[in-house]
Amino acid sequence: MVGPDPLFIMAQSRHKAGLLDDARALYSQILEREPDHVDAMQFLGMIELEDKNAAVGLELLERAAQVAPDNSQAVYHLGLALQAVDRLDEAVVALERSVVLDPTNLQAERKLGWLMQQQKQFDAAMKHLERALELDPNDIDTRIAISVCCIATRRYGAAAAQCYAILEVDPKNVGVWRSLAYAQNQERDYAGARRSLERALELDPENRYAQVDLGNVLKALNLPYEALLAYERAIELDPEQAVPWAGKAIVYHTMGKLEECIAACEHALEIDPTFSPALNNLGLTLLTLGRIEIALERFKKVVDERGNPGIFSNFLFASHYLEGTTPRALLRSHRRYETLVHGKKRPKFRHANPPDPERPLKIGYVSGDFAVHPVGFFVSSVITRHDKSRFESICYSGRSGEDYVGYRIKAHANHFRRTVDMSDPDLIERIREDGIDILIDLSGHTAANRLVTFAHKPAPVQATWAGYVGTTGLRAMDWLIADRFHVPPELEAFHSERVYRMPHGYICYEPFVMAPSVGPLPALESGFVTFCSFPNPAKINAGTIAVWARILAAVPHARLRLSYKWLNAPLNVERIHAGFASHGIAAERVLLEGGGDPKAMMDSYNASDIGLDTFPYSGGLTTCEALWMGVPVVTWPGDRFESRHSFSHLSNAGLTETTARDRDDYVRIAAELAGDLPRLADIRLNLRPRMAASPLCNAGQFVHDLEDGFRTMWRAWCATARAPRVAASSAAGAKAPRTPKESARRGLRPLSC
Repeated sequence: MVGPDPLFIMAQSRHKAGLLDDARALYSQILEREPDHVDAMQFLGMIELEDKNAAVGLELLERAAQVAPDNSQAVYHLGLALQAVDRLDEAVVALERSVVLDPTNLQAERKLGWLMQQQKQFDAAMKHLERALELDPNDIDTRIAISVCCIATRRYGAAAAQCYAILEVDPKNVGVWRSLAYAQNQERDYAGARRSLERALELDPENRYAQVDLGNVLKALNLPYEALLAYERAIELDPEQAVPWAGKAIVYHTMGKLEECIAACEHALEIDPTFSPALNNLGLTLLTLGRIEIALERFKKVVDERGNPGIFSNFLFASHYLEGTTPRALLRSHRRYETLVHGKKRPKFRHANPPDPERPLKIGYVSGDFAVHPVGFFVSSVITRHDKSRFESICYSGRSGEDYVGYRIKAHANHFRRTVDMSDPDLIERIREDGIDILIDLSGHTAANRLVTFAHKPAPVQATWAGYVGTTGLRAMDWLIADRFHVPPELEAFHSERVYRMPHGYICYEPFVMAPSVGPLPALESGFVTFCSFPNPAKINAGTIAVWARILAAVPHARLRLSYKWLNAPLNVERIHAGFASHGIAAERVLLEGGGDPKAMMDSYNASDIGLDTFPYSGGLTTCEALWMGVPVVTWPGDRFESRHSFSHLSNAGLTETTARDRDDYVRIAAELAGDLPRLADIRLNLRPRMAASPLCNAGQFVHDLEDGFRTMWRAWCATARAPRVAASSAAGAKAPRTPKESARRGLRPLSC
């Protein structure tokens, strides 16, 4: 019987004591004597890895695995070496082989789970981590890894359960208290998250990350002053953190302290010039204050330096507020977006959807606005009325929770998937797995958009509708759903998508259920006319103020009421009053209000006589609400999609008499209405019933028309998909042949339906 090798025992002893040079020499002696000594090769290889000699270590461990291919430990060590040289896919294969050879190899199971977690293969990682936990139920590190995977896969209850199990063993683990708070926060248990973070800070008062987390939770609890204190404490602990400055900015924004919001955003961007939350909030605030050019400069600087598609979306959205922008310039800018996503190489897309033109269709709706929001209101009218025998609706929601509009959509959709935590690759895979036939973008380049997903074309037919103000610029976006008022033939060429024109309006207005009755004309009691406009402050530009000032000058005793969130912020009050003063209009004639909830806004129309639309960015939902409350709206449509919202709604309601040809006509119409109170009173009395009887409010007909549009789009794809010559490219957005006239349009692609 041969006893243990004394030299190997000595080498092991030196190795464990950290005497690597001694151990290396002893292992080398063994290999000189016995070149196929597997254990000596393994441990010598591990020493080389520890000493950063990865190539040498890998060579030894590859040889050990070749000599003993059925030795689980040798294959495990090879996996470690492959990981060390960043050959991660091969490392995973080796570790998987190791656990097959020995299902009780705890180290291999745990390492495999950790490595898959790092590669974001969370479901696969969970399988191995749970097996490792079976082998060692007291392994806290494995439980922590499982909780991370649970959070990544949005299994927040399971993550919390793992955290509680760890805290029973290690109640002073600050990181686990933070993980528990995160899971609670995602489950909207904000009070529980607050308690967990306060416990973490009891254990480690200097933990800057826990302080930031606490600020975020206090913000969610609507405790702005306490949230600011938490962020301030985090900044004291580490002044070089961008996150707490951005958190402060959001709190200031919700409080209406816009100047402080800008200052906090600037601090965050000094630390990290590309920090998206700070850039987004800064841009939004600058837009709110009418500082469009400054917002565009900030966004453009980051895009030019970093090529960030999300920031470029902000730039594109803000561009629509500029007075002098042309449709051609907007199209040129929007086309650049796809280059930021794909580079110069445009990928090809294939789809397995059966090209049967008459079969039931799966329609996917993608939005971050399934809520009390114009898009939420428009979409709920459709989802609740879909013909479920012909159309299956799947909603992909970018919100963490639902309000009453979101719950209505969720209740009527066939499927409702929350995507707020999904990466674009995950969302692309989800849409493909769902077998979506037509995918509808409801955001365009607005907040929480998923245009990167659309750029990879997960569905054979893709269309943009209702959530943006024109073209997306994406070749992968096949259709823009509009109407003849938004996109007449002469404006077609300024859209990268084919234009599908609805027979009436491009949206349907479903009146607010809590809208009050229409009251009497306020001017009959007050003795003067009250004009009104309830726009986003970014729409109130110098040109609009100049025209409104002309109206107030022409109607000497009239007042103008402006109401919207943040309109009464000091910087906006100063800007708008100064604008009117430059045209000789006193501040007391321009009333600025902060706006309120939807019911309060609707009530405000009963104190107003005539609505004034903004330009070049027109009102959409606000125009519909004004008309429903008996208030006529004067509009001047331009040559851009966003300048024609009111024109579309007025035209579909049969109320074109308040549509102006130019600025002078706009002033004339408003002044004439103000000078004829009997006519104005008659309009007020009859406007709601006229609107209710029009296509603008006929939800049933609208949904039928939209479904016909979906069928038309689908048939167009089926025709190209079944043609052998274009079968390979049809999924990449192949278009029907152009007419000679369309082909001559300077090489532009859009077609009309």
